Amino acid sequence: MLERKGLGIRVGAWVIDLVAMLVAAVIVNIVVSLVIPRLAGLFVLAVVCGYAFIEIATGQSPGKMALKLKVAREDGAPAAQDQMVRRTVIKYSPLLVHYGIAALTGLIGVGVIGFLGALVGGLGSLALGIILFVMSWKPMELARQAFWDLQANTAVFGPPAAATAPFTPAGSAGFAPIMTGQPVPPVPAAAAVVPPTPQA
Repeated sequence: MLERKGLGIRVGAWVIDLVAMLVAAVIVNIVVSLVIPRLAGLFVLAVVCGYAFIEIATGQSPGKMALKLKVAREDGAPAAQDQMVRRTVIKYSPLLVHYGIAALTGLIGVGVIGFLGALVGGLGSLALGIILFVMSWKPMELARQAFWDLQANTAVFGPPAAATAPFTPAGSAGFAPIMTGQPVPPVPAAAAVVPPTPQA
C-alpha cells in the first residue's frame, strides 16, 4: 500500500532533478555555444521541456524514480494526462520562464540584450519560485500536496516508511530487545516475607 509523501523526501527528489537538469543544461549550452551561440538558449529550453515531458509521460521524474515516488490522483489511482500536463506546467513554470526568456533574447541577439534577458528571466523565475513555495507550504503540511498538486488534483505517493527496528540499550547484554514506543512490562513486586509463627 502506497502512502502520500511529504516535504522531506520530495525535496530530496527535487534536488536530484535540479542537479541532473543543470548538468545537462550546462553541457548543452557549452556545446551549442561553440557552434551556434544564438541557439544555445533554445537548446537549453529544449532540455528543460524534455525533462518535464518525462514526468508527464511516466508520472515520475528521474529524481522520483531514484526515490521510488510517483505522481497519482488524490485517491492513488493513475493520473490522467491532462492532470499531469497541468501539474507539470505549474511546477516547472519558474524554469520555463527563465530559459524561455533566455532563448528568446538569444535569438534576437547576444551581448547587452542577452544579458538583460538573462537578468529579467532570472529575477522572474526567482519571484515565481518563491510564490509557488509559499503557496505550497500550508497544503504540504495539511494534506502533503504542493500548490501544483492542488491545481491538478494529484499527490505524490511512495512506499510506506519502514517499521521501527528493535532497540536494545547500549551495554545491556543478556536483555531482550525492546520495541521503541511499546510500554515496558511492570516488574512484579517482591513477595512479602512472613516470619514463622513461634511454636507453643
